[in-house]
Amino acid sequence: MEPDNRMSLQILQDALAMVNPPPSISTTNRKEKVQTWLNNLPPHASDFDPHTTPPQPTIAIYQDLLLWTATTALRCLQALDKADTRFRFDGVRYHTIRLTNRRKVGSVALRYRFMDLFETDRGRDEQPFFADWKVAQQIALGVIERVRDLRVAEDVVVLKVAYEAHDEEVEALVKKNNKIVELVENVTGLVNEVCEQAPLEGATLGEQYSLEGNIFRRWIRTFSEFDGIGGIDVVGGVIDARAQAMLNDGVWYVDYWRGNAVEWMSE
Repeated sequence: MEPDNRMSLQILQDALAMVNPPPSISTTNRKEKVQTWLNNLPPHASDFDPHTTPPQPTIAIYQDLLLWTATTALRCLQALDKADTRFRFDGVRYHTIRLTNRRKVGSVALRYRFMDLFETDRGRDEQPFFADWKVAQQIALGVIERVRDLRVAEDVVVLKVAYEAHDEEVEALVKKNNKIVELVENVTGLVNEVCEQAPLEGATLGEQYSLEGNIFRRWIRTFSEFDGIGGIDVVGGVIDARAQAMLNDGVWYVDYWRGNAVEWMSE
């Protein structure tokens, strides 16, 4: 029986189609892009830059680098919020110890150190422990705000100068933040030692006009969010409400230090 030549021809065509498929649209587009790239190359090899020539950053690259500095600055602000939350939590634990017991545990130097941290009525701006906090916040917010304003810049030189300045600022900021976090961690360790030696009970913190309750509220009054809102007689109700909330619900997560940074980053 003779083979069907038409069928054999179809099989051969199908096989060839599998080996050499017709060009797809995507393949055609790739070829066009490659050809465009080749057409934009210098016509002669001598026209290429030497291999020792460093690549020149573009506007897009500098914008990315500036965004990195702003993101790093925001992380530093978030670290300050976290450290302040930790500090307040340690303060509540300290105040929970009866006043008479606080005066018996640890060395004399340590007791005075705790009194300076947790029993003061001085604002944060007057406390040496917080000297670097405000500086770090100002640096970080300044970087983020300037990066926001540079989003529309299209001058490579302007972006380059800004990035180099911000890079140095952010490097110093990170070091300052690490120092702050380390100090708070040290305070936590010291509070842990005191809490192991004294019972966390007995303090009358819920009573606004008790000695311990008054010292507790006086310390709360030093929180940064209460700066410039009047004396204790004016904001006594606000301070007492915060004290009761901290005792009943725990320490709120602090978001003071980041300020408007999150909104600026999302604009």
